[in-house]
Amino acid sequence: MKFEEFNQLIDKLSEQEEYEKVDEILDDQIDEIIKLDSKEIEKYLILYASLAGDTESLARFYKLFNKAVSLGKIKQTDLKKYEELSPANRWL
Repeated sequence: MKFEEFNQLIDKLSEQEEYEKVDEILDDQIDEIIKLDSKEIEKYLILYASLAGDTESLARFYKLFNKAVSLGKIKQTDLKKYEELSPANRWL
């Protein structure tokens, strides 16, 4: 699924307050996202970070970020850039 379609699906489900479905989709897509190139992964990291408003979603963001770092697709030094987008950053 292209990022734009993915983002629209997440927005639509969020507007319908289908938060469990959103969580399930976000969890299930991590392994697929990590197969993409760095530029595409960055789009997803921004989305995941912007949705990280609780401990569960923040953990999901870190899971995606850490996998991307371990595969050399994203630099560890970029973490702060993404954390600043997170509603949970008030805890960081």
